[in-house]
Amino acid sequence: MSSAGWMVTTMADEALMGAVEAEYRQVYARHVTEAWAANESLPITTRYYRDDPPWKIFLLLTPWMLARLFFAGDEPVGFAPRLPLPVDGGSPDEGAQLFQLGPVVSFALHGQPQKGHMQWSAGLGHFLLQPLILNMAPYVGAESAFAAWSDTVARRDALLSTMKRNCGWQKEVSRRELFGRGIGNRSDRHC
Repeated sequence: MSSAGWMVTTMADEALMGAVEAEYRQVYARHVTEAWAANESLPITTRYYRDDPPWKIFLLLTPWMLARLFFAGDEPVGFAPRLPLPVDGGSPDEGAQLFQLGPVVSFALHGQPQKGHMQWSAGLGHFLLQPLILNMAPYVGAESAFAAWSDTVARRDALLSTMKRNCGWQKEVSRRELFGRGIGNRSDRHC
């Protein structure tokens, strides 16, 4: 299926994840050499699929990276015009390679700005890739790599939660407190 230049996959979720794994196994066999920082103990696998319209999102683990993939959903109405293909975004004629990061594309997810690398393959169509971890050497297996990413997400969520807490003294400081000795009777000084 094509939408404003995008080649959008219509594969079912499990089939899409399996196709991604198969394509990246071919990339590994053909293009990843000893010169790459590849960790031979890591498999090529996908996890944590979720439908988040207009996206199908999941993680891809390979011996050389952990990445988040974004595929346009089955009905990308209004999707492609908001996210046009870059001029060098890959097409069947250009023979774009999955082992090379494509051009950076900006987009929003739940109102938050995101960036991803435009990727293309004949079997998968166009999709966006966000590299999450590029040094895979420390991980002894898939579980340790996914656990490390889960820890990163948990730390980020805890930090965001801390930043959002309500501290009155950080919001509003009177001139007397700012230029005085900081002595006052404020009940929220513990923040």
